[in-house]
Amino acid sequence: MISSNAVRFILIDDDPINNFICESILRICAIGAPVKAFTNPQLAIDYIRDNYPLADGEKTILLLDINMPVLNGWNVLDKLAGVTLGSFITYMLTSSIDMKDKEKAEQNPMVSGFIEKPLDLEPFSALIKQHM
Repeated sequence: MISSNAVRFILIDDDPINNFICESILRICAIGAPVKAFTNPQLAIDYIRDNYPLADGEKTILLLDINMPVLNGWNVLDKLAGVTLGSFITYMLTSSIDMKDKEKAEQNPMVSGFIEKPLDLEPFSALIKQHM
């Protein structure tokens, strides 16, 4: 749908099946955009700390699951708070129907939005177009 090298994605979700689904949709929505997926939040944090901030002007969209064992999405954001994320755009990705999660996402300045799982191709494609 969208061919671009101007955006890349990091996906943090402990569910490998959901990561596969999300990666497949991302590859359709943003053809050619790099996608880095993690099932281990700490490995993702280490990767981000080692590779960001980037001064190349590319946007990175972070899709972050809220409900994960050991480190949940909010813990990940807390650990990244001291890292300059440059042009990161963070969306909380969740199957939670808890309104408290949605409110917390809306109140967090590091979060751009709240996306319900599983990703739906058309609404997600429209979201990606906003960041192009």
